[in-house]
Amino acid sequence: DQKIQAEYYLSPQGNVKIEKYYDINSNHPYVAKKIILNHLGNTHFLNNETELGAFFIETIYQNSDLFFSDRNLVTSHIFNIVASYIPVIAVLH
Repeated sequence: DQKIQAEYYLSPQGNVKIEKYYDINSNHPYVAKKIILNHLGNTHFLNNETELGAFFIETIYQNSDLFFSDRNLVTSHIFNIVASYIPVIAVLH
């Protein structure tokens, strides 16, 4: 049985930037249970991919940016928890 227990994402220099840990005995073994992000010398502990996405959005946001969400079923959970001053425009098809 080759269940994934952890994943590591490295920088081009070989430094661990993101660590994802899984509970292989849960009903959802492919959903990360804990994420550790090493960013600009700080360590951030996140509970899931949604929090990781929100951290990313808040990190790249600059004043007067607009975010367009074209995959609302996927991104709405992320944009629901970002800082309220970050504008997002939902694209409907």
